[in-house]
Amino acid sequence: RGGTIAFNFLHPDGRVVDERFVDVVAAEHGISVRTGCFCNSGAGETAFSLSSDTLIGAEFDDEMILDDYIRLVGMPTGGAVRVSLGIATNFADVYRFMRFATEFHDVSEVPADLPPRLAC
Repeated sequence: RGGTIAFNFLHPDGRVVDERFVDVVAAEHGISVRTGCFCNSGAGETAFSLSSDTLIGAEFDDEMILDDYIRLVGMPTGGAVRVSLGIATNFADVYRFMRFATEFHDVSEVPADLPPRLAC
């Protein structure tokens, strides 16, 4: 087993780059990453410093999809990007990932037609 690193890329103005866009670009480069919400309930809320008042005061309903929840509570994105290093990972893999990561240093906007987040 190897270590897993969870992170988000940031726009130049500090906003979080949508993890769905990172997933699209990674796939174009043949790089496997995991993106989206956290399996551990409450991890995203903690990572994005949501207060219990925000969560208690929100009006949730059974028809909501994950995007509705994110918008309602004011999260900047649906989770994080996760990359793992394992026994088969070598220097070339890490170098290729780092080159891929540099593509996000000046991303100002992402496409508006990203697929909706239906569930976690």
